[in-house]
Amino acid sequence: LSLVARTGADAPGTETGVVFNNLHDPVFSDNSQTAFRGTLSGPGVDNTNLSAIWSEGSGSLQLVARQGSQATGAGPEAIFLSFNEDPIINGRGQTAFRARMRMGDSGELIGGIWATDLSGNLQLVVREGDYFDVDDHPLRYDLRVISSIDLPNTDFLSSAFNDLGQLTFTLRFTDGS
Repeated sequence: LSLVARTGADAPGTETGVVFNNLHDPVFSDNSQTAFRGTLSGPGVDNTNLSAIWSEGSGSLQLVARQGSQATGAGPEAIFLSFNEDPIINGRGQTAFRARMRMGDSGELIGGIWATDLSGNLQLVVREGDYFDVDDHPLRYDLRVISSIDLPNTDFLSSAFNDLGQLTFTLRFTDGS
């Protein structure tokens, strides 16, 4: 056994004096790496930046995403608003999660899924409002607009994100399908 994180300890990737306030149940990879979401307390922490996700996927515990920070891949004005579900981590240390973001001046709230690549860089996978081709034929397109996105529940986390970086998720479209 080894200690990964504890309440009151310095939270990696945050400002000096910012500590873990609350830790949610961790998820584990087949290689015993952990990922979890938690909340913070300390200087400069308020309701707009207290929630975050951490992962050991790159070898040591690192901050993956924090409420109030830029929502990677969604434009310069998009910020992470909330993380309401546990992340997923695969055997190669890639971490994926679903989050809500606020889109700049419009204030529109949009859900999406993000995942780290093999180098630990965060990438937007898919978001509400995107077009998605539901026809796998290479010469035909059946594009639909995504209205909502879900990751599998925690009973299926180990199979939802495989070691090839393939991620399982559910999409609902604006046409009702």
